[in-house]
This record gives sequence, C-alpha cells and structure tokens, in this order.
Amino acid sequence: MDIYMKLAVLEQLYKLYSEFVNTQEVCCKRFCAFCCTRNVTITTLEGFYIVNQMSAKEKEDFFGFLDLDLSKDRYIPKITINQLADCCRNGGTPPEEEIDPNWTPCSLLKGEECPVYLFRPFGCRCLVSKVQCGETGFAQIDPFILTVNTIFQQYIEHIDSQGATGNAVDILRHLKSEEFRQDYQRNDVVTGKNLISNLAIPCLMIPPEHRQKVKPILTSIHRIRV
Repeated sequence: MDIYMKLAVLEQLYKLYSEFVNTQEVCCKRFCAFCCTRNVTITTLEGFYIVNQMSAKEKEDFFGFLDLDLSKDRYIPKITINQLADCCRNGGTPPEEEIDPNWTPCSLLKGEECPVYLFRPFGCRCLVSKVQCGETGFAQIDPFILTVNTIFQQYIEHIDSQGATGNAVDILRHLKSEEFRQDYQRNDVVTGKNLISNLAIPCLMIPPEHRQKVKPILTSIHRIRV
C-alpha cells in the first residue's frame, strides 16, 4: 500500500471515529485545551498527514515553534499499542512508562487554539470526556469508548506497520527532514531518536463485555475501501 492509499484509509478511520463520537455524550469541543498536554503520541502516518496539509511557509513556522519545546519534558513511549497487545497475549510484562499530566501545554497549541485541529492525530481526537475537565480537574471517559479508542489506535498503527510511533514532537521533528520523508514515502523502515517501530495487529484488545457491542464498528472498519 503506497503512502497516499494509507492517508486515504487514515482519513476514513478518522471519519468513522467522528461518526461514532457524535453518538456519544461528551463535553469536548474545539478551543477547549485543558487536556492538551505534551504527552500525545502519534504514528509517522499521522505526522505525515499533518505536514502534508501545510504550505512551505506554514511548515517553516510550524517547525520553528516546535523547536522551542525540544528541551521540555514530554512523554516518550517505550511500547506501541500493538506491541502492548503482543506482550499481553504472550504473558509478558509491559515496561513502566514515565508520564505526567502536568507536562503542559501541548507544543502545538497557540493559546487555546490548535493550528492543526482539522488534521489532529487520533490521540487528540479520542480524548473525549463526559465531564468538563476544567471543572473536575480530570477527564472521565466511558469504558466502552476506551475500548473503541484502542481498536482505532491498533488499526492506525497496523496500516503504518513499517513506520514508527513516538511523541508528537519527536515524530514531527523527524518529518522536518526531507530525507526522512522520502524514505517514509518509499515504504522504507524508518528509525530515529525517541521512535519505536510499529507492529501489525497481533490481536485486538477487546474486553469480553464489549465484544458484541463493537461488532458494527469492526464491520465498518473492514468495509473501508480506497
């Protein structure tokens, strides 16, 4: 599958997820940035999708303000969602992760506005709370939504299995390199500092109590054609 087919599938996954969220009772909306931390992880495909929407001038400005946050604390993942599924399936112990919700604000924010909101990664799209985080101090996410989120994360990584996962800042910084982007577009395996290799889906992580309820969503995902 070439890069543009992958991008088309990604857009379809985003659309399906948006349709699902629109059926749920959530408080999240544009310009609400309370939960926008520097802990968002993305795949190379999601990063490429963001960068691919920008003009040369927009890229210059975008990477310029990203550079300012390189020294700030942020979540550096040690394992991808599909690696976690593989680890659990084989009875392994996942690595301990260092993450702090106080690592704010997100490096992409300009005030309360996200300049890439329309093209934002799934990690931002799926943080949907039933309560106003600014009032409670934390998000409250329905368990079924968490299951659906995991499924979409697994499929996004699956279609980008030759790519990598990392903090949004690290992925986007690597995509600043023309050489990195060309390697990625050729479907070469990409590596770099703070990046971990993606993995095709080994198994879907669906709790028994949600298996029947997610069937329509899985059917919709499997019907995606580009």
